Amino acid sequence: MNARFKSQVVLVLLLVMASGSAFAVVNVRGRIDFGGPTGTIPMANATVMICSAPNACVSYVTGNDGMFYVQLNPGPYSISVNGVDKTSVSIPDQTNFDVPAILGN
Repeated sequence: MNARFKSQVVLVLLLVMASGSAFAVVNVRGRIDFGGPTGTIPMANATVMICSAPNACVSYVTGNDGMFYVQLNPGPYSISVNGVDKTSVSIPDQTNFDVPAILGN
């Protein structure tokens, strides 16, 4: 292994160690509910937008179970449902995170 390559490998390792979660991805899931006169039921076909900045969003359309599943980097996000801002959440630096149920209507 030549000296230049060794120094590049060491630099990459130092950057990874210094940044901590630079390559961390969190499996995030949550449920969108519809509030009706008899209680709440899962909201099917809801469009969920999760944004870290105005033009940095991921979207997901819920299934019949009202669930959404995305992979995100740790940090603060805003969540909207069908174009309406609903909540903000901070995704921690861990493997999995469940967003508390969100009332979509």
